Amino acid sequence: MPWTIYRYIFKDMLKLLATSAAVLVLVISFAAAIKPLSEGLLGPGALVKYVLYMAPSMLGFVLPFAGAFASTLVYTRLVNDNELLVCRAGGISYRAMLVPVVFLGLGLTLGLFYLGNWVVPSFYKRAAHMLEKDVMQVVVNQVQQLRPVKLGNMVLYADAADDSREAPVIPGDKVQPTKLIRLRGVAVGQLDETGRLRNDSTAEAADVLLYRVGDQTWATMRLENVAFYDAVRGDLFLIEEWLLPQILLPSPVKDDPSFLSWPEIRELRDEPERYDRIREHKQVLAEAMATERLLRELRESSLQAKGRDGMVLLGVHGQERYILRSPVAEQSGRWLKLSSRGAEPVRVEYERRGEPVRRIEAQSGLVWTEAGDPQPEPWVRIELKNASVYDVGRERHGSEHTRMTLPRSRWPEPVLEPLSQLGSGPLLAEAAREYGDAESVMSAGWMLRHQIVDLSRQVVAQLHERAALSVACLLVLSLGAVMSMAMGGGMPLVIYFWSFLSAIVVVMICHSGENLAGHPDLPRSVGLSVIWMGNLLLLVALSTAYLKLAKN
Repeated sequence: MPWTIYRYIFKDMLKLLATSAAVLVLVISFAAAIKPLSEGLLGPGALVKYVLYMAPSMLGFVLPFAGAFASTLVYTRLVNDNELLVCRAGGISYRAMLVPVVFLGLGLTLGLFYLGNWVVPSFYKRAAHMLEKDVMQVVVNQVQQLRPVKLGNMVLYADAADDSREAPVIPGDKVQPTKLIRLRGVAVGQLDETGRLRNDSTAEAADVLLYRVGDQTWATMRLENVAFYDAVRGDLFLIEEWLLPQILLPSPVKDDPSFLSWPEIRELRDEPERYDRIREHKQVLAEAMATERLLRELRESSLQAKGRDGMVLLGVHGQERYILRSPVAEQSGRWLKLSSRGAEPVRVEYERRGEPVRRIEAQSGLVWTEAGDPQPEPWVRIELKNASVYDVGRERHGSEHTRMTLPRSRWPEPVLEPLSQLGSGPLLAEAAREYGDAESVMSAGWMLRHQIVDLSRQVVAQLHERAALSVACLLVLSLGAVMSMAMGGGMPLVIYFWSFLSAIVVVMICHSGENLAGHPDLPRSVGLSVIWMGNLLLLVALSTAYLKLAKN
C-alpha cells in the first residue's frame, strides 16, 4: 500500500480543510452576531464569547463545503503537476488514489453526526443563555430611549428606568430574583391573540423582578397606584397595588427542534411539555378545563335550595365578597344563564370586610369567566339585567339599572393551578374523562395532541436530516476528488463550482424533506424519502463521474 502518498494527500487536504473551515466559520459566526450586537445584547468581550459559542453550530454547515474545496484543490494540483500520471504509471489505480478522501470523509461524517446530536445543542444553549442574562438590560436601554418594550402579550412604556439597586431577598421563596428594575411613569397594554389592545393601565411606578428557573427567564411586575381600564367591558378600576402574572421572556435565539440534543429528544417522549410550544398548548387546555369546571361549580352553588348559602366569590383585593343566588342557572357553552322564577329574583349580596354593604336583585343575568389576566386564576364576571340596587339600612331607596356589570371576582379555591401541574398525558386523559361534552376543552385537547404528534414528526425528520447531511459530507468530498481527476487540466474554481453546487442542492433537498416530514397532511415517509433523495442524486453523480474516469 502506498502509505507515503496517502499521508501526503491526507496532510494537504487536512490543511486546506482546516484553513477554509476556520475562515467560513468565523465569517458566518460574526454574521450571526450582528442582530444581537445591534440590539445592545453584546459588548466587546461578550461578542468574542458569543462567536466562540456559535462556531460549533456553524461548523456543521461549513464542513461539507470546506471539504469539497480541499479535495478539489488537492486533486486538481495532483493532476496539473502530473503527480497523478506518475502514480498511474507506478501501478496505483484511481480507486487507490481515493483512499485518503474516503478516510477523511468517513471521519467528517462521524464527526458531523456527533457534533449535530451532542455538541451543537449545548453550545447553542450557552449562547442563548448569555443573551438571556442581558435581556433585561435591553429593556432598560429601550425604556431610557423612550421606546415601548414588548414582553409576552404585554407592551410596556416608562418615562425612566433604574437598574442600579440590588434584587431583594424574598423570605419563603425557593427561587430568588436575580435583578431589580425600578420604573417611573409606567403604561402597560395587554394584547389579545390577534395583537390588538385588550386593556391598558397606567401607574406611578413599578418594580420588575427577573427570575432564572432552569433554562427559562421569568419576569414579574408590581405596579403602584394603578388606573386599570378594560377596553372590552368599558370598566375602570383604581388599584393601590397590582401584581401582574409571571411573564416568560422568549429566548433571543429562536427555539427550534434542530437544537435539541440526543438525550433531550429521548426525554421528549416522556415529557413533551418540556418543549415551549407544547407547554403553551397544554396551558391553553388547562385554562379551558378550569373554565369549564368553574362554570359547573358556579351553576351548582348559585342555585337557591334549602341548605345552600349561594355562590361565594372574592373581590380583587380579597376583602370583598359577592354572594350570588339564583332560582334558575343553566349552562350554555361558556356562559351561565341566570333567571328569576316567580317572585324569586336573582340576588347578589355584596360584603366588605365581613359586613354587608349592598344587595342587588335582578330578573336575569349572565356569568362567564376570563382566564389569566391579571391573576393566574380565571376571573368571574357577572352581568345583571333589570337590576335594583339596595344599600344596607336604606331598603326603600334603590336605584334601577337596565344592565349592570359587577367588578371582577374570583373563586375562593384554586382551579387552574392543580391542572397546570399535571403532565400532558394525564391532562388529556382527565379532559376526555371529565369534559368530553365541552366543545372548548375538546378543541384545546385536539390542538395539544396535534402539537405533540407534530413535534414527534419534526424530531424524527431532524434526526434523519442530521444523518443525511453527515453522509453528504463524504459524498461531496469524493465527488470533488473524482471530478478533479476526470476533468484533468481544468480550472480548480470551475471544478469546485460543480461540487459547491451539488452541496447546495443536497442541503436544500434535505431541508425541504424535513419540512415535508413535519407536515401533518403528508405521510412521514414522503418527507424522509425526500431527505435522502439529495444523497441519492449525489451518489448517482459520483458514480457517473467515476465511471467516466475509469474508462480512461
